[in-house]
Amino acid sequence: MLNDDYSDNRNDENDNNDDNDEYHLTWNDSLVSPQVLRALDQIEIAFARQHSPACQDTFVQVSASTDHAQHTLPAITLVSGGAEGADLAMATAAVHAGWCLNVVSFATHRPKLPPSCPPTTVTQLSTNELAACTAGLHRANRTLCRSIERVSPFVFNLLRRNVHVARRATVMLAVAGFEGATRRSITQPAITELLRGAGPSTSSSPLATSACTHRRVAGGTGWTCQVFVDAATDAARTRLHMHERLESGLYVFDQGSNRWHRHALQRVGTGDNDVQSHWDVLPALPPKPLTSQSLFVAGVGTRELNSAGRAAIHDVIEAWSQPRCTN
Repeated sequence: MLNDDYSDNRNDENDNNDDNDEYHLTWNDSLVSPQVLRALDQIEIAFARQHSPACQDTFVQVSASTDHAQHTLPAITLVSGGAEGADLAMATAAVHAGWCLNVVSFATHRPKLPPSCPPTTVTQLSTNELAACTAGLHRANRTLCRSIERVSPFVFNLLRRNVHVARRATVMLAVAGFEGATRRSITQPAITELLRGAGPSTSSSPLATSACTHRRVAGGTGWTCQVFVDAATDAARTRLHMHERLESGLYVFDQGSNRWHRHALQRVGTGDNDVQSHWDVLPALPPKPLTSQSLFVAGVGTRELNSAGRAAIHDVIEAWSQPRCTN
């Protein structure tokens, strides 16, 4: 399911080459086990780190308009998909605060950039780099109980670009909303029955639908957040003890409640898949991560940015730009 996060790009579809059509026309999520998707996701991440120049610090520092931001250590880089709305607002605020900026794009995509932003801040993904994001996207698709089989090649590349943005970041700031607690998605056995002419399955059939009961970030932003959560979950599997919780580094400002939410992971069993997501409402802004290394922050969100969301972006980037006392 896609919302209008990508509606402004649908007019560009005719400019898109057909080189990548096969990636989404021949893949069937329901025929691939979660274990295989997870393994392919890890292979893609390893490939991207080895071959992608976008995984190296080749982008430039944008000149700051504030004195204090020029002396902020360690360096902070905002990684953006270059969309209208929250993406552009975060990029503009980051440039103003003196952060580095890395906008991820591809051949037929025209990213939205802050005023006076040099083109060297844009990383254009190659066909191979886009392909290296496919399994990660399908893994998120299964978790979200969505369907990407019918999206256009251009939108499919937008989603694969989101995968790259999520993998590039160590922390994610998102402005969006949340979907309801439960969604039902038609399963492959039900599709098979329809193709055989048996008619639709009854709602009581256990093969008709499968339920997603976890809380999800809404809209196109949900894809990027889920890829980030998937990577954090893989890391948490070997680190978490029973009932222990670990923050993933994902923070979402909900424009419905005007509150920041923090994502965390908790082990609820001994199995490989017994790691569950939890959301906590924060009383204030997300805390700036304590690190001596360079910080890569994914700035993503809805195109339908309201005044509260814009203020939240300004406040968190301004707060994170200030040196934080560690005494």
